[in-house]
Amino acid sequence: MIHTYASGLDGAGGRGLELDPASTALLVVDMQNAFCDEAGSLARSGLDHRPAAAVVPTVASLLAAARNGGAHVVHTRYSLRADHGDAGLLFEVAPALRLPGALVGDDWDAEIVPALTPWPGERVVDKTRYSAFFGTGLAEELRALDVGTVVVCGVTTNVCVEGTARDAFAHDLRVVVVADATAAVDDDLHTSSLRSMAYGIGTLSTAAATVAALTEGARR
Repeated sequence: MIHTYASGLDGAGGRGLELDPASTALLVVDMQNAFCDEAGSLARSGLDHRPAAAVVPTVASLLAAARNGGAHVVHTRYSLRADHGDAGLLFEVAPALRLPGALVGDDWDAEIVPALTPWPGERVVDKTRYSAFFGTGLAEELRALDVGTVVVCGVTTNVCVEGTARDAFAHDLRVVVVADATAAVDDDLHTSSLRSMAYGIGTLSTAAATVAALTEGARR
């Protein structure tokens, strides 16, 4: 039975979520200029960046709680070579994104938005696929830190967030997806992805419930 804590999906509102910060990692997925800024490659390709931009403050609240509570923090970036030669099939399924400078690792487009700048010592995973676990060594790093639970937030819900959550589950990590700290280019994609993850991947939570669980866990 997958428990759903996100109000608006089943009305539970986050009651009962418990997190031990010492064994929890916050995964902040792809909160980059590419997806969150009006000048980023997502908006330039004709897709709506505004849902991603709108969750930046909510993700910031999770970051603050994780940092204050002593949880591990991992940021991910979709990061490609300038010739896009390492993009795999990305531009076959999303040809509109194949723009000059799109997601190029050393360029502004791939940078994490200023409001969520990683702190010194926080892991930044550069990836060339949807999942933060594909070819990055992240699973082994989390295992070495005795992390048993990952709290996943970021963008986009139905692509890189879901891809990362599914691979986390496959690596025997408990998964919490923070529903109101994720976003997709439209509500239908966002909601259907959340329902799919709640059905077979892990727990859905709200930012408020997750912050409370991290804060309470740090007191124990």
